[in-house]
Amino acid sequence: MRIEQIKNKPPILFHSEFVNYLTHKRNKLHLEDAIKYVKWLDDVNACFNMDVVSDIYNLSVDVYRDFILHLRKHLTENHAKNCVMALKAYSLFIDKIILVNETYPEKSIAYVEGASLTVKVNRFERNLKAREVCISHHGASCKVCDLNFMQTYGNLGAGFIHVHHIIPISEICEEYEIDPVNDLVPVCPNCHAMLHRKTPPLTVEQLRKIIHKL
Repeated sequence: MRIEQIKNKPPILFHSEFVNYLTHKRNKLHLEDAIKYVKWLDDVNACFNMDVVSDIYNLSVDVYRDFILHLRKHLTENHAKNCVMALKAYSLFIDKIILVNETYPEKSIAYVEGASLTVKVNRFERNLKAREVCISHHGASCKVCDLNFMQTYGNLGAGFIHVHHIIPISEICEEYEIDPVNDLVPVCPNCHAMLHRKTPPLTVEQLRKIIHKL
């Protein structure tokens, strides 16, 4: 498959910090190879025709599985393998570096570029706060299938839910201020994946009608 470029595509969030992370002595990648990882992340977005990488911290293992199946269906075997490898590395980077730096600032590492990080982290912080406001208003039950993880799994599932962007991230310009109540909606991982099976994504109402017809 020939990857088409997304019109006015946003850069991969924290892309320069991600390259630094990959070329750090722990990962030992050459700069040229690290840049390939960013290119593969761009290809992931292009394959879905939307920015899915920026929301990677909010995805579950089940959604990863759906991502992998989609990539393998639309890309060559080696290309899909590289894209999945880049996704996994990027997810680990967000979990081990960005979220740690947000939660424990004193653990901040020297090879993260401070000037560019300040602007980008502000955006990341807004995403996390918007998620909190969304769940506080709508609750933690899926708006499509009504699944509540705490009711199903007890304390293990307390607070677990995905937050779906009603307006795709790729369509949100830098100046757009997200309304956590009207622009975001809590959904379970399965319904989140099904919403994004179409481009543009299905609405919550459309998916509810589908499952109620079954």
